[in-house]
Amino acid sequence: MHDYLDGLFDRFWNYQEHYFPDFHGKFSNLGRNDQGPPVFRPESGDCNVVAPRGLHEEVLRTIAASRRHRWFRSMRSSQALTQSVFGTLIVMDKLNLLSGVRAENDEPAFFGSAPDRDLCHLEHRCLSLGERKDRETQSDVYFDGALPVSVECKFSEDRFGECSQTQLKPDARNFAEDFCDGSYRMQAGRKERCSLSAKGIRYWQKIPMAFQWREEADHPVCPIAAPYQLVRNVLASGDGHALLVYDERNPAFRAEGECFLQWSEVHDNLLDRSRLRRCSWQRILKEMERDADLSEFVAELRDKYGF
Repeated sequence: MHDYLDGLFDRFWNYQEHYFPDFHGKFSNLGRNDQGPPVFRPESGDCNVVAPRGLHEEVLRTIAASRRHRWFRSMRSSQALTQSVFGTLIVMDKLNLLSGVRAENDEPAFFGSAPDRDLCHLEHRCLSLGERKDRETQSDVYFDGALPVSVECKFSEDRFGECSQTQLKPDARNFAEDFCDGSYRMQAGRKERCSLSAKGIRYWQKIPMAFQWREEADHPVCPIAAPYQLVRNVLASGDGHALLVYDERNPAFRAEGECFLQWSEVHDNLLDRSRLRRCSWQRILKEMERDADLSEFVAELRDKYGF
């Protein structure tokens, strides 16, 4: 992982020197010798989104600034990459290009034919799982329709988002009531095996409809605790499928990497394994560069990210 990140950060600094030579006007880092990737200043965060010439403002509008993640201004932000790619396809009405992208199991990564661009949403909130409004399952990209597609976009991450109930600290106000030790069993005096189920969140009501895991059986290690984010994407996809998009250079997503092993565990326990698919950014860009209108845009993405 260390070599992968070092190579990535070096590329980012080269991109900064070429595209943003006025370093001190836009970046909060001390310079190339500072540890980590270039990070834009708050007032320059929009610059982290790559867009075709003349369309930057339109692409920026595909995700409200208030919905940006904490590390959005860092060049390693997967959200900025996601907005650059999918925001551009929405604005240019070129979602049809995704119909040619194949997942690793050779099924369509997204869909057989392109949806209306009004059915493609970035930072989409799922409203059917009983979660609190500030904790709703959120798809990085969501394609609505009869067979929805819930897309989880990763880039330089080395893990999926984990269940928050196992992360509670002893000084948290709700620790005694909500803490989970990582197993799926009765604990802390609750009447449900899952701390979230005790709050009315319906993951474990829906899991038996999609997975081999049984709601009424104990598990020494809760099967959704570590790949929590990935499982929620499957549940959010309804009758469709979830798709993981990742950087094929990232060791965590390659064979025997931590994210690969978690993805495999979730995939192998599905009743219908076609409901969870994988596809790399590299495959998506290869399909996009077939369109002459996107050639300059794809070239800049390659300059920045090295895909």
